[in-house]
Amino acid sequence: MGPGWGQSTELGRWAELVNSISTLEPVSRCRQLSELYLRKNCIPSLAELFYLKGLPCLRVLWLAENPCCGACPHLYRMTVLRNLPHLQKLDNQVQRLPHVPPAPQEARCQFPEPNNILTAVLLLLRELDSEGLEAVHQRVVSRLQALQKQELQEAME
Repeated sequence: MGPGWGQSTELGRWAELVNSISTLEPVSRCRQLSELYLRKNCIPSLAELFYLKGLPCLRVLWLAENPCCGACPHLYRMTVLRNLPHLQKLDNQVQRLPHVPPAPQEARCQFPEPNNILTAVLLLLRELDSEGLEAVHQRVVSRLQALQKQELQEAME
């Protein structure tokens, strides 16, 4: 890790490229941070985005080539932008829309990494109130019933 990693809280721009950084927790104290460049590090999971949510000035983020990016660039990008909607630039790509639209069916990857999907869902669950969580609960129960029915039909064939 770089010599100043996590020590200064007054930085506006931080670059730690090609290091062994594995957590974003130290950055969470840098309330004035507007640009964060962490390309080619060891950030393992998109759950680390939690530490960036409290940075009101963060507008530029570069996480490309970290393990958290996974095999599906679209899923990675949508997860980051849904959790950090104030970003103007992600991985050197300008975010032109005022909000992130739902992902169309055809834009999904055929073989997304299950851990990244689960991480994305769990991050989004943190933002829901009791009404939203109840809606998710009902949908999950319905989905589980459909999967169990499908498994039963396949077993009978």
